[in-house]
Amino acid sequence: MQAKITGAEEFAALARKFHQLGRTDLRRELDKSINRSVKDFTANVPKSLHTYLPDQYAAVLKTELKIRPRKRSTGRTVGVRLVATALKPDGRKRELAALNAGKLFHPLWGSWRKPRQVQKVKPGFFDEPLLADAAKVRRQLLLVFDRITRKLAG
Repeated sequence: MQAKITGAEEFAALARKFHQLGRTDLRRELDKSINRSVKDFTANVPKSLHTYLPDQYAAVLKTELKIRPRKRSTGRTVGVRLVATALKPDGRKRELAALNAGKLFHPLWGSWRKPRQVQKVKPGFFDEPLLADAAKVRRQLLLVFDRITRKLAG
C-alpha cells in the first residue's frame, strides 16, 4: 500500500547536486528531515483505525502496521512514497489495499482455509487521514528542500 506526495522536482534537483558535489552529509540531513516529517504525518493513521475498522481488528492492526518513507531521486517516479505493511502472526502480509478499499477478508467460522468471507468496512483507513494533512506536509518538505538548497549554495 502506498501514498504519494507529488511536486518533488526540488528533491530530484537536490539529489543531482549532492551526487555531483559528493555532499553525503547534506544528503543524510535531507533523509533525516524527510523521515521526521513523514513520522509526524503518519501518526494519524493508527489513531484513526477505530473509525474505519471493527474495534478488535483495529487493535490488532494498530500493533502490526508499519509505515515507512521510500525516497526516490531518479527516474520517472521521483518523490517520497509512504509504504504501509502489516504482517500476520504467521508472517504473511495483510491485504492492506483491499482493506483501504473497504473489504476485510477473514475466514469463515470453523474453516481456517478457504473460502474467506468478505466484510464491508468503511473505506479509506490509510488514504483519508493522510490526505487530510497532505498539504501541510508538502509545505514542510518544500521548506526542508529550501533549507538544504541554501546550505548547498552557501
